[in-house]
Amino acid sequence: MEQKNEDIKRVKRVERRKSKRSKFPQTVLTVVIAAIVLFAAYALLKL
Repeated sequence: MEQKNEDIKRVKRVERRKSKRSKFPQTVLTVVIAAIVLFAAYALLKL
């Protein structure tokens, strides 16, 4: 039973670490997409 609790704690810790890591690229990706969309809109307006 104690072993199971340790495994659950370990899994949760790993998941938390993963989510922290994946949050950063997600925001970067959003910023990049926003920049591309704005640039495309600007280019279309220039045409």
